[in-house]
Amino acid sequence: MATVTISPDASERLVQFRQRPGGVAFKIDNGCCGGTTLLLIDAGFLGSGDVRVGEADGVDVYVERSLERSYASDSYHIDVRIGARDSGFSMEVPMGFKFLMTRTVSGGAEGAVECPAPPLASGWSSHRHGTEGG
Repeated sequence: MATVTISPDASERLVQFRQRPGGVAFKIDNGCCGGTTLLLIDAGFLGSGDVRVGEADGVDVYVERSLERSYASDSYHIDVRIGARDSGFSMEVPMGFKFLMTRTVSGGAEGAVECPAPPLASGWSSHRHGTEGG
């Protein structure tokens, strides 16, 4: 089982979701960055392919079964970014903040587990795509 810690600020913000009917869960999604997107979801959206790898302040943390071996023995710290303008399916985004997770891989390597948007290609302009006069 993974070790999961949570910052006091993230814990305080999580309170408003824990009492939802049906419960909530964190899911490390196999999404845009190879399984690095942390989502807070309605627990009813979990399926038979999701495996519990830990718990944070009363909320279970899941990954897809295919990722279980990679994630089950690591350590995670959940924090919050205020004023986030993220898009996506995580429940907190419309409230102006985003739960983020830092992963410490067994063996000590640490890295932010976040999925930033890719930068726009340099040199792009609306003139090259015919959207401005002429």
